[in-house]
Amino acid sequence: KNLEWSVSLEQPVQYYCPCNKEHFANALKLLGKNELETMQEGVSPICLYCSRQYDFSAEDITAIIRSL
Repeated sequence: KNLEWSVSLEQPVQYYCPCNKEHFANALKLLGKNELETMQEGVSPICLYCSRQYDFSAEDITAIIRSL
């Protein structure tokens, strides 16, 4: 098919992942107290999109449990 087209806007393409430690902390809260208590030694989830690792210490997990 002879479709005509034209470029209306050009801009650089860049990869951006909006993940951060706060987002992961909120996701951990969804697991609930019982599941979080099994992670008392800490946990290091990895973002499936950008592969960034976020380390949560035992103290971090305790603080998350207290915030529930």
